[in-house]
Amino acid sequence: TGEILSLVSLPDFDPNDRPQPLVGKKDDPADSPLFNRAVQGVYELGSAFKIFAVAQAMELGLLGPGTMVDANAPMRWGKFKINEF
Repeated sequence: TGEILSLVSLPDFDPNDRPQPLVGKKDDPADSPLFNRAVQGVYELGSAFKIFAVAQAMELGLLGPGTMVDANAPMRWGKFKINEF
């Protein structure tokens, strides 16, 4: 359903005792103690969606809960070799 069951951003802070925000031009806003990573952060979709590929493979019977996958080995697609970043 897409229902959100839980949402957390750590480190947390007390809104009644707010830390000072970063103000320098060289400061990265994501380093601010007020930055809420759960709703403001950017995620690499490849990492976030791996669970869907695994779920599909399990549904198709291609692997199971005990299947070991070597993620360090390069993947071959046709004449191309794809390595981990």
